[in-house]
Amino acid sequence: MPLVDDINVLVEKYLEFLRSRINLREVGDTHVAISTPFIDRHNDGFVIYISRSTGDKFMLTDDGEILTDLEHSGCTFDTPSRKSALETILLSNSVTLHNGELKVETNAADFAEKKSSLLNAMMELDKMYVLAENRTRNFFFEDVKSWLDGRKVGYALNMKLPGSSGYMFPVDFFIGRGSDPEMAIQTLAAPDVSSLSRMIVMKEELCYRKTDVRVILNDEKLSGQMEKDLSALSESRGLPISFWSSHEISADILG
Repeated sequence: MPLVDDINVLVEKYLEFLRSRINLREVGDTHVAISTPFIDRHNDGFVIYISRSTGDKFMLTDDGEILTDLEHSGCTFDTPSRKSALETILLSNSVTLHNGELKVETNAADFAEKKSSLLNAMMELDKMYVLAENRTRNFFFEDVKSWLDGRKVGYALNMKLPGSSGYMFPVDFFIGRGSDPEMAIQTLAAPDVSSLSRMIVMKEELCYRKTDVRVILNDEKLSGQMEKDLSALSESRGLPISFWSSHEISADILG
C-alpha cells in the first residue's frame, strides 16, 4: 500500500478520535456548549458556547472563562505590554473581546473556521499563565516601569555601571538625584537566593561610587519560607528589598 494511503488511514483514525471527544449539551434555552478534545492547563477540555445571533448567524463565545481564570490566577492585562500581547492574540485570530468574553460571529458556511479561530485564541491565552522566563521578566519590568511613571520618577533605562572589579553591571532603572547618591533599582521577576545573591554582589561592587542599590521582587508565587529566606539574606547584607505586593513599596524604594 502506498505511504499516502497509510497516512490517510491514520488521519481518519485521528478524526474519529477527535469526534469521539466532542460533546454537546444544552445550556438553558438559548445556548449549546461544545466540549472540545483540547485540554487546558487544568487538564479540562476547552468549552465553546454557541447561540443564535441575527438572521442565519451564530455567536460563539468562551463565556468569559479564559480571562476570568487567568485573572484569578494573578495573570491580568493591566499594563501596556500585557494589553499588547492580548490584542495581538485577538487580532491574529479575528476574535473580539466584549465584557471579558472572547467572541466570534459566524454563519453556517464559516462555522468550522470561526470555531477553530476562537479555540486557537483560547488556547494561546491559556498558555500565557505558563510564561517563559523572559516574558515573565518583561511583564514584571513593565509593571515596575508603570509604577515609577505613575509617581513621575525620572530614570534612565538599561544602563551599565562599572563595578570596582571593572565588571559592567546592567541596571534596570537608574535614578540620578543631584546631590543625593544615585540610585539603581533592580527587578527580580522570579526571585530566589541565587538571584538575590547576585544583587548583593552588585551592591558591594558599586559601593565605591556610593550607588544606592535597591531591589523590587515579584512575590506573586513565592512561598512563605522563601520570603523569609530572602528577607533574612537582604538584612544580613544591608541590601534594601521590597516585595511587589507590599503597600509600603513607595516608601521602601523611593525613600
